[in-house]
Amino acid sequence: MAPVALVTDASRGVGRGIAMELAGRGAAVYATGRTVLSADLPGDVRRIRCDHNDDEAAAAVFGRIREQHGRLDILANNAWGGYERMVENGEFTWPRPFWEQPCGGGRG
Repeated sequence: MAPVALVTDASRGVGRGIAMELAGRGAAVYATGRTVLSADLPGDVRRIRCDHNDDEAAAAVFGRIREQHGRLDILANNAWGGYERMVENGEFTWPRPFWEQPCGGGRG
């Protein structure tokens, strides 16, 4: 059974490279990004347009994968909202562990 993979921000650069390598090794690859529909990716890569700053859009990606495969084996999270998303109540949260980072747009 082929592994099921999700590569975020796979339109170009590192994310595109990861998606291409996983697809080349036989994984069922889902690639997301704001411009992924026009990305130079193999035809068997499933493309889903998604702005990962939008929590509902990101949740829909995971829902689609769950509906189609019932599992996710590999997550290559290459998306990043930028430094402006790393502020909570006026504190720059960059030094915190990722699990303590603000969710969503926290521009507090």
